[in-house]
Amino acid sequence: MIMSIRNLIIRTMLCVILPGMLLTAGAQDAKYYMDKGIEATEKKDYDLAISNYTLAISLDVGLAEAYNKRGLAYRYKEEYVKAVMDYNKAIELDPAYAEAYINRGNVYYKKSSYALAIKDFSEAISLSPASISPYFNRASIYWNLQRYDSAIVDFSSVIALSPNYSTAYYNRGGCYLKNGAYEQAVSDYNKALTLDSSYNKVFEVRGIAYWFMDNYDQAIADLSKAISFNSGSSSIYNNRGLAYNDKGEYELAIADFKKAIELNDKESFAYINIISALVRLHRFKEAVEYYQTCQDKGLSTFIDDDSWAFFKKYIEAITDGIDKLNYLKALALLEAAEKLYDGTAATAIPSQKRSFANILALKGYVEEQLGALSKAQHTYEQALLINPNQPDIITALKNLGAKKLAFEKRDKKAPEIELISPQASRSFDIEDTGSIQLIGKARDESGIAAVTINGVAADRTEADGLFISRFMLQPGANSITITATDKLGNSGSRIFTIMGAVAQQKKPEFGIPVISETPPKYYAILIAEKDYQDSNIPNLQFPVKDAGELKEILLNNYTFNSENIDTLYNRNREDIMQAIVQRCNTLTENDNLVIFYAGHGTAIKDQFGDVDGYWIPVSAKKGLVASYISAEDINKALKQSKARHILLLADACFSGAFTREILNDASMTIQRQYKVPSRKVMASGNLEPVPDSSQFIYYLKKSLVENSEKYVSAKDLFDSFYKAVINNTKNLPQYAPIKNVGDEGGEFVFIKK
Repeated sequence: MIMSIRNLIIRTMLCVILPGMLLTAGAQDAKYYMDKGIEATEKKDYDLAISNYTLAISLDVGLAEAYNKRGLAYRYKEEYVKAVMDYNKAIELDPAYAEAYINRGNVYYKKSSYALAIKDFSEAISLSPASISPYFNRASIYWNLQRYDSAIVDFSSVIALSPNYSTAYYNRGGCYLKNGAYEQAVSDYNKALTLDSSYNKVFEVRGIAYWFMDNYDQAIADLSKAISFNSGSSSIYNNRGLAYNDKGEYELAIADFKKAIELNDKESFAYINIISALVRLHRFKEAVEYYQTCQDKGLSTFIDDDSWAFFKKYIEAITDGIDKLNYLKALALLEAAEKLYDGTAATAIPSQKRSFANILALKGYVEEQLGALSKAQHTYEQALLINPNQPDIITALKNLGAKKLAFEKRDKKAPEIELISPQASRSFDIEDTGSIQLIGKARDESGIAAVTINGVAADRTEADGLFISRFMLQPGANSITITATDKLGNSGSRIFTIMGAVAQQKKPEFGIPVISETPPKYYAILIAEKDYQDSNIPNLQFPVKDAGELKEILLNNYTFNSENIDTLYNRNREDIMQAIVQRCNTLTENDNLVIFYAGHGTAIKDQFGDVDGYWIPVSAKKGLVASYISAEDINKALKQSKARHILLLADACFSGAFTREILNDASMTIQRQYKVPSRKVMASGNLEPVPDSSQFIYYLKKSLVENSEKYVSAKDLFDSFYKAVINNTKNLPQYAPIKNVGDEGGEFVFIKK
């Protein structure tokens, strides 16, 4: 008490004698309490810290630091309103106080007030651009908002300021992973591990990145390493199971999914993921049991999301179709799953895309059970286009060969013959006399070996049974005998009568015929490959621009709707093949499809001298043919389509290799051109390189825009700019049927709005 009175007397004397010294003494005392507050904060005694900071403020009301640090103590106590009030006061006293903005931003971040937090962190960056924390914190908010590009920019700033900051590399790698830039993600994860060899959680995320890159061996190695550090994690076992499943090691996948469920019986991911692995081994009862257990437990699963509706149909095909031996119902459900699947959507994730192969694999199995062996073969081949690591499909195709051989031994059925053009028994005003073109189709399960017209071999017979031949038509009735022989030697003949004109009359023009109750629908897949991942393949400048401009022309000038146009810009081989297969398989006979490709292309001559054409997607490795898209791949994707017309627009080097030789077509009216199915390719060049800046695309777009006709066929469109291209380039554009996919001589017809 004596000391307190003495101190009071001294302070009073100072005030009277030396009033100018009061501020100095007060400031010194404020610093004392500030130091005490900091000491208490470090000991996590936040109440004592707040008391000391309050005393400091009472001695120096303009001390911005005291408000800032007291706000920090309030924040640790989760008294956020008081914390913000103190930060506000600190900023009011010192508008350039970067730390106060950072601390207030952290409170807003904690309370999920992201806009306010971003504003504060941005202000702190402008005041103190060399400070790491506001970049890092703002990047973390961008991550939460799924603004991964912005997060990458901020994490890159952190790395520039602190090159050895392993967590920044780890977090930026996560952003790259979310953006689908898997190689960049792996590079960042590698750097994080180099800087900190104990950074064990890197192995799981890097393993996921490798899985997305189809590098299953490396994915499994990383995920196994992650398990060695964290053997109690159900999610790691689940992820490794996915890698095993896509590699085709189904038993190992099942074991991992079971382990994930054992570790966490509420692991709904594993309950769903194990189904496809079991189905691949035809263990349908077990698959149904796991799904039923998941349902009984009331677990919320990822397939409850609308974007997974297609996979629910797949499961329904198992539970309500195959499990009950109702294969027709299973097939209908799988076809419904195909229609629901949209792998081109911006929101589509790799696991959804992998699931599409499961649908095709099961569909092939169901078709096989129904005895549709050729259809099953085509479906299995399509599945392999998307993921070649499917040993069950490879085995199924081998077994199909044996089944077809057994069928062939029993097959005594003659081929079916259809005359497509001209149609038989026409009236006298339809056909001119003279040379006409006959187009027809011979069908047989074992394949067609030969077709003759009145005993003379057809000019051309395709592998799919389509035949084309010239015939001299006389006035009046012409009897034509078409004979087809299958590969087992079974022959069949049909006699057709074609009437030659005796008095040619003007034929009426009609609009596009409606094949069903609804008008024709027009679809487009626009593929543009510009930014190549392999540094040995040069980037291109114009493909995306050309595809975007073509899209606008189709939307604005012709009967295309935006929801029916898929854009695949800088997409990998898997994405492209999935998009084409899925769209082609779900179209009806009233639908028309344009497939546009702009990007690198090449041609390779095989040992027999035949030239194979290839598209080169951005994911390709130079010289690795398996990473390209071949003409045969496209043919397999198109083969089962029921679409009325498919037109392939190819602006790539050597695109002419996608065509077959064409005969001179006889003229047809628009109505007849549309009525007969077609599969045509319009290519910027033959077996030759084409430039990046494409005159072919320029004149194609120009002709589409300047066309004034209500209906214009693809052939007429091609003819309208063909000479312009050859006069202005060294390339020879091509227009011809696509090989062996069911072209019957018709024409794709564009309809103006």
